[in-house]
Amino acid sequence: MTKKKLKNQFTRKIYLHKLFDSFGFSEGGISAIASLKQEKQNLKKLAKFKFIPNYITSFKEDEDFLLCEQKMSGVDVDAFRASGDKNFLSSTKRKELFKLYQNTIINLISNLHELHQNNIFLGDISSTNILIDENTQSSSFIDISQSFNVLENKGKTLSSFRTPGFYNQNISNLPPLEQDNQQLGYLIISMFCRANMFLLVDKTGEMTFNFFKEYASINKIPRLFVETANKLIKNPSLNLSKLIDSLQHGNDTPFITEKTLSTQHIKDFESSLQKTVYLSQINKIPFKEIVPVELSSSDDFIFGDKLLALRIKILQNKDVILPDKVKSKVFASVNRLNYLLTNDTNNTFIKKLDIAKIFSLLLCAISQATTNDEPDISKLIDNINNLYQYKSPTEGIFYRPNLLSNHLSPYLSNGSAGMLVILLSFKRRFHKNIYDDQIHDIINTLTKNFMPQNASLMRGLSGIIFSLLQYADICHDKQHNNFIKENIETLPYYSCKWNDQTLIVNPSFRNLDICFEDGNKGIIYIINLAKKLHIIE
Repeated sequence: MTKKKLKNQFTRKIYLHKLFDSFGFSEGGISAIASLKQEKQNLKKLAKFKFIPNYITSFKEDEDFLLCEQKMSGVDVDAFRASGDKNFLSSTKRKELFKLYQNTIINLISNLHELHQNNIFLGDISSTNILIDENTQSSSFIDISQSFNVLENKGKTLSSFRTPGFYNQNISNLPPLEQDNQQLGYLIISMFCRANMFLLVDKTGEMTFNFFKEYASINKIPRLFVETANKLIKNPSLNLSKLIDSLQHGNDTPFITEKTLSTQHIKDFESSLQKTVYLSQINKIPFKEIVPVELSSSDDFIFGDKLLALRIKILQNKDVILPDKVKSKVFASVNRLNYLLTNDTNNTFIKKLDIAKIFSLLLCAISQATTNDEPDISKLIDNINNLYQYKSPTEGIFYRPNLLSNHLSPYLSNGSAGMLVILLSFKRRFHKNIYDDQIHDIINTLTKNFMPQNASLMRGLSGIIFSLLQYADICHDKQHNNFIKENIETLPYYSCKWNDQTLIVNPSFRNLDICFEDGNKGIIYIINLAKKLHIIE
């Protein structure tokens, strides 16, 4: 069989020394190629398990080692979580969705149990090396270079590599098979949300599980699944066959937590965030922020970055006064971009153009506009809707970050919340109602979803809250105030205590941040806006 035919019929894994070295890749101190050769041996040894890929062949190509194996059906757990309308709040879909998760989780645990009964340690369990097939409600295990027989190796772990975000600080104290169980618990959490990623900053796992419980309560996740994850994490020595039995006989009763966050708690939370900001300024702790820069009429306001900082200033409700030449360049850029989006969308630069830059240009133009500028601004809004918008009768309205992206964003930086703020600014500036239907459609989208993956103003929950606060202020509409309040009450779950300070976990999940875009300052800002509108005390 030729390499070309192999590539067409099977997943082909290609590991290159330089590629992984550049990303700091290692698997417990062994090289990528050595790891791949170990996987080859594991595929052969585990050939009897139907949920493990079949080994096809392997060969060298120049300095590289290539492994060809059976392509398993399904998608990884991250894609599974993001696909379709997995909303347990929907009364019409709840039963069907419960069965999907119940059967899939039972299959996952059953597969792992079968390996353990044969004394096989899987080793590295994460959202990228477990595939889920929704059609068959079954799972497959791929990337098994870490696996070994615990009896043949006297129960000692051969390699220490695991994917961060799927284990806590206690894992090294567990026997190998129990390590698998703990990782599976965090994998189950990742099937619903990304709370497991908080393990990157809080290795105790406390922040992860507190967030997951709140997420589960708000989104009415069945108690059965929350308890299953908890048992695997807190009691990894448990009997998997008994756990499977409890899943088979469980029901979709939602998980409910007692409300513990009061108005006073939010006040204390804000005070703690503010204290941390003051201390960081006193101690001159560096945090990366977008800093306003002087604008020139020679600047590129379409593909350049300078208007991103001005957008932040506008969002903070600060006065923006531009020199006449710069103002003229802003509106010339609106016209130029309209032309490009109408006539030149095959242009590589246009395809890669970040919608965050378009939003920045639009918001800047609206802030400086007169009545004569309305048609050009309206045309640019329409062009964005035509090219970047994704609209679904069940899921709502989202935006692509660029024309090449398959990702859909609800956020202030590059998604639905960002467009909502633009449409509201347009409405306030020109006193026109032409986008009112779209405004309400976006609001319906944003109020369907609870507790996104982070609290960031530009790329998370705070930006969604900000856009809804803008709507409440501009349209004098209070109907979403409870939603705003409930979501503000979840913000403490996105924070981490460090040296008696409170910091927000930024969208990377690897850093704590105080900046306006992603950290404490942005959270403080929206809490104060909510106070001014008397939504919270």
